[in-house]
Amino acid sequence: MENRKLAICFLLFSTLLSLFPHFAAAEPSKNISAVFAFGDSTLDAGNNNDLSTLVRADHPPYGRDFPGQVPTGRFTNGKLITDFLVSSLGLRDVLPSHSDRSLAMANLTTGVSFASGGSGLDDLTATTSGVTTVGRQVANFAAYIERLEAAVGNDEASRIIKDAMFVIGAGSNDMMMNYYILPARRMTFSTVSSYQRFLLSQLQKLVMVFLFPPLLAAAFFVFFWKYNAAIIQHGSKKIRNSRPSTGFTETNLGCCGTGSMEMGPLCNPLVPTCPFPNRFMFWDSVHPSQATYQALAKQFMETVMPEFRK
Repeated sequence: MENRKLAICFLLFSTLLSLFPHFAAAEPSKNISAVFAFGDSTLDAGNNNDLSTLVRADHPPYGRDFPGQVPTGRFTNGKLITDFLVSSLGLRDVLPSHSDRSLAMANLTTGVSFASGGSGLDDLTATTSGVTTVGRQVANFAAYIERLEAAVGNDEASRIIKDAMFVIGAGSNDMMMNYYILPARRMTFSTVSSYQRFLLSQLQKLVMVFLFPPLLAAAFFVFFWKYNAAIIQHGSKKIRNSRPSTGFTETNLGCCGTGSMEMGPLCNPLVPTCPFPNRFMFWDSVHPSQATYQALAKQFMETVMPEFRK
């Protein structure tokens, strides 16, 4: 569990930095107009709240440190990385979920999250969990564009989409659920590397959707869990060395309950939580804390955005 978590965190930092130059070749405007998120629970702002699934975070103690202490459906104690990004970009305070019926299109022109906790690049991952597939998320995005065009006109809608930042967070659920815990894909893919290649092909298809004009992406995060021993070891060393500067005193256990198994329905009001979640890298057994997301957003704004805006 320790190495798995450390690998995830390392990939959150390093993968976006290594992939950014490739996607920057689209040469969009230097002013980000909106942020659109796709993928899993690392980016789900509440899209699972109305689904018949156990993969939900619309109950305490989730949202303990969110404004108003409201459990919004975000799988953390407060805000996600996309919330900090839209705030740093001066777009809005938080990135809303696509399923938030309280918001009119006028409130969604600066972006929205289509992500669904428990989803993955493999559609089988989402259907097994009863959540929204990435393919359906893209279809929801297409419907969103139609609504946007009706609200602001085709030219303005094209500008918003062309200069938007697209954030993708997916891959870990595919490997964890479909290959290790529930070996649904081991019969089809005899090796981890063969399944990885399949997932990467799915990712490539998804990325191509956004690279066709006028859907040019300003940047991409790709949170992809490779289960690679070298990456795990390198990630462990990198995160341990960064503890003094990040302020984290606990990088192995989550703040909720024992920190080793509680997530989703198991992280609930009946289990205790740590008094200082900002010292924990993880909120529950697998999802980063608000402090981690804030650190990731700060890293992106300080190291990637200056290069992008040159």
